[in-house]
Amino acid sequence: MTKLTARTLGKVGLLLVAIGYFMPIASGTSMNVFAVVSNLSEISSWLGIDLGFYIFLVYLIFISSVVGGILLILQYSGKPISIKFEWAAVIAAIISFIILLIRIYSALNELMESISDSYFGVEDVSGNILEYVGFGGYLIVIGLFASFLFMLIASDSKEESVVNKEKQIYIIKTGIEIKSRPEHNAYTKQTVNAGVKIFFENIFNNDPTWSYVKTLDSKCEGWCLSDHLEKV
Repeated sequence: MTKLTARTLGKVGLLLVAIGYFMPIASGTSMNVFAVVSNLSEISSWLGIDLGFYIFLVYLIFISSVVGGILLILQYSGKPISIKFEWAAVIAAIISFIILLIRIYSALNELMESISDSYFGVEDVSGNILEYVGFGGYLIVIGLFASFLFMLIASDSKEESVVNKEKQIYIIKTGIEIKSRPEHNAYTKQTVNAGVKIFFENIFNNDPTWSYVKTLDSKCEGWCLSDHLEKV
């Protein structure tokens, strides 16, 4: 698996998290995460605790997953994205999820202890909480795990996606098509004639025949075949 593929799958994992938010979060109900959050004021008054921090963590996870989707779109539009932004989104989502899980589990334990002191025969749901998790909950967990795993693979790869980060001016030997991705069948953003000067920015190691370029007026940027370029 190439580094680029692993990074792509990592962002797809974050997209699964975002999709999970719109799915039933608990078994036996059609309520998704947003429906639960909308009712938290009523739940808060019933439990007698402030759930503002819980709501913050819930939305932080969702925002981080949406950022992953945006980064995926930018990647496929041909723009080079630093892996640091991807890691920031993944770490923010995972840490928020872990804290949220710990806080919820702790709150459930406290609630069940207080109820069991007053009412006999009440089932303690804190010990078998997985039985109450719906499809959306599993999708969120799978997405977080997948995003972290594939980002680890991408970071562990010895392959460097970019080998030349300095802009250099090249001249086009023969006409080129600036593509949205380093693929022959990718969308052609612009055709540039021979003899025109262009900024050369970087090359992908997994396919050194492709170069990332930008027109001198900065109106178009993308990928082209490296053998069509010549250094000035």
